[in-house]
Amino acid sequence: MKAPSDHIYNTLRREINSGLLEPGKRLIEVHLAKRFHTSRSKIRDVLKKLELSGMVTISPNKGAVVRQPSLWEIKTSYEVQSVLEGLACFLSVPRITEKDIRMLIKINQKMEKMVDGSVFEWEKLNGSFHRIFIEKSENERIDKIIHGLDLFARYWYIMLSIPGTRNKSIEDHRKIIEAVKERKPYLAKKFMEEHILEASNKFIDILESLPKQWTQSEI
Repeated sequence: MKAPSDHIYNTLRREINSGLLEPGKRLIEVHLAKRFHTSRSKIRDVLKKLELSGMVTISPNKGAVVRQPSLWEIKTSYEVQSVLEGLACFLSVPRITEKDIRMLIKINQKMEKMVDGSVFEWEKLNGSFHRIFIEKSENERIDKIIHGLDLFARYWYIMLSIPGTRNKSIEDHRKIIEAVKERKPYLAKKFMEEHILEASNKFIDILESLPKQWTQSEI
């Protein structure tokens, strides 16, 4: 069964964002067509769409290559994310119910049990945790911006593979939950912002030690 274009696009975008498809990786049309059981023309259209979104570059000699974002792009994207999620957390505290709090605790407990398990499953739980605050903020603009910018949470697969990162996230989540339980929106906001920025700073330090292909942009 042939895969729809949207499915192919979203799959490749997720793999690029996660870091599974690393910067400089060639995306070969014939290989992708075989993988997704589709035509090269459809793959070509998907790659052009990825180029327009800034995720790949296409040149006559190399074809499509995963774009190499700069450290500045990654750093500033996480800074924006921390502000937006901090604001969402602040707005959500008065609106979060006891049922929501129990759900946050349950999700974090599941994450703790899976601390050495699948990165993909763990990230789904992490996304569910953060999603509660975004939804409870009842601010559609925050929601749209977070979902619309691909550099947000870039390379989460690599970040979550760093020893100690998941344990630190779980502990950060506990602090956020406690602030919510105590109905302290400013404290919850502070913890959420620190949670994202600390992980970002640690990741940036690691990126600076990697080959230049990870930190230079072709466009």
